[in-house]
Amino acid sequence: MTLYDFLAQHSNAENAHWMRKYLRDQYDFFGIKTPQRKALVKQYCKQFGAPCDYWQLWQQDKREMQYAVIDLLDRQKQLPETMFAEVERLVLHKSWWDTIDPLAVRTVGKLAQQHDAREWIAKWRTSEDFWLRRVCLLFQLKYKQHTDVALLHSLIAENQSSDEFFIQKAIGWAIRELSKTNPTAAKEILHSCELSPLSVREGKKYL
Repeated sequence: MTLYDFLAQHSNAENAHWMRKYLRDQYDFFGIKTPQRKALVKQYCKQFGAPCDYWQLWQQDKREMQYAVIDLLDRQKQLPETMFAEVERLVLHKSWWDTIDPLAVRTVGKLAQQHDAREWIAKWRTSEDFWLRRVCLLFQLKYKQHTDVALLHSLIAENQSSDEFFIQKAIGWAIRELSKTNPTAAKEILHSCELSPLSVREGKKYL
């Protein structure tokens, strides 16, 4: 049995309606809420083995299939270096904040701690695709005192003039998280960069 068919057995039309509305009618859903989906993915892996063709899964027509790929990646303590290329492909397809953010924070965040990410970050930070640039801004979000502040500062400076909402929001979010462990660095970024009101408001939340 495929993971798609396994999840389809637990469809809920009412949930699917509201989940679709929440994401502006961009995607169709089975209607499986997050705790249940995670439990079902775990159950499927135990019963049938963990699928590893992430791209095939990602292309399926229900949004839970993209979430399931992220669940599967979360289950792996060690990710291969080849996953950078795979993540890039995932980021560029069916792109919206609900998949980009966990791929950035959890998947790329983990990858960059396990492998040298400089080549990929150098490529993504100059991409015309703002989702890849958002990944660069957010991948260190949970690094706390291990954040490469100089890198984050330069990434924010490069994107400070962007009029893209999701970039402005990411800048503010990154500064806000940095301020929890390094308020001095966060204040320096706020002071030295010409940021949008949205980014400043988000960044100053805990300062």
